[in-house]
Amino acid sequence: MAVTVVSIRFSATSPDGPPTDTPRTKGWQTVAESPLSPRGNPTLVQVGEDVVVLGGSETDPCPPTAFCALDPDDLADGAVYDPDRDVWRSITPAPIRLTNISTASSGNSVYVLTHPLSGSGPKQQLWEYSLTEDRWTQMPAPPQPMDSLVSAGTDHLVAYVTAHTKTWTADQSYDIASRTWRSVPRDPLAPSEDRNLIATESGDLVVIAVDRHTQRGKPTWSPWRTAQWNAVTKTWKEVPTPDIVDSGPTWMWVAGRVVNPTTQTIDLGKRLVGTGGIFDPADETWQPVPSAPVGPEGVLPNLDSAGSGRVFVNDQILDVRSGTWTQAPRPPTRFPTQDAAAIIVNDRLIVFGGATFEGSRGTLTNDTWVLPLLATTASPP
Repeated sequence: MAVTVVSIRFSATSPDGPPTDTPRTKGWQTVAESPLSPRGNPTLVQVGEDVVVLGGSETDPCPPTAFCALDPDDLADGAVYDPDRDVWRSITPAPIRLTNISTASSGNSVYVLTHPLSGSGPKQQLWEYSLTEDRWTQMPAPPQPMDSLVSAGTDHLVAYVTAHTKTWTADQSYDIASRTWRSVPRDPLAPSEDRNLIATESGDLVVIAVDRHTQRGKPTWSPWRTAQWNAVTKTWKEVPTPDIVDSGPTWMWVAGRVVNPTTQTIDLGKRLVGTGGIFDPADETWQPVPSAPVGPEGVLPNLDSAGSGRVFVNDQILDVRSGTWTQAPRPPTRFPTQDAAAIIVNDRLIVFGGATFEGSRGTLTNDTWVLPLLATTASPP
């Protein structure tokens, strides 16, 4: 795929309505003040056109080159941000601390799966927050501990483990209407590690993983493998995967495709192999990730996110459909340098919270930053 240089036309946001076509400020913009306190590592979830901000921690930020053993000061509150109207509203605090969680959304609800840090603490829990009723409700937890949670179609959730370390553990499907769990049949890659389970809008599943490592140790580079679950026929099948090997970042669902946007190549001596790819489950085809232009490194913190047909990674924006990259504008000096959270909703990259540093002294923030992504157009080659 060819690399195309692109330019962005930025749009302004009216406080009383949707974005206008009149540019006001190019680049990053601050928006309405959040009702939440400054915090690091919040969780952002999209529900419709809104962004739900959950929890995080008020613990003093640790300098990026230091090791800090700090007592966590975890939070249970949250708020909803409407980016079209630039309006915030607070929500009822959760009955639990909202850190170290996995989330998914379905309909007008957010589902929160907890991850206890020790075996002596509380067991794993599943909670539903209804935006319509502004109410938290505890739901049945998975029958065994799971690592992550995704929404599958409009009426199911899937909880899964990210590695079969000792033995195979069945992924679990949750029927939202009946509030019941059922084991997902064993996929053809199991047992496996570095598992990424992606669910489509139709309820189909894609698992991308590597073989479980033997006692002789982990190979330097493990090849990715792919399997698909058909929600209609309720069957798995393995899909041929190109010569790509395990490397970050994670796989993301965007523009009807499963995307790992890394462009790194690995020299295995006799051949060069990639580490990322773009998989279309509709026709079971793969495409390579287009080469990204060289830009400044380390300008933005780790804000990997996907949505609106785009992936944001390493200060770059990939338009998945056109195969074009755009260098993100340099942020202002007040922009957080670590522990912020990001999400792409309705053609906007939204960043909340995090910390800024002056030397080794960090300060938490509750600022919200927005980078409008409307009308990305390709320049002539």
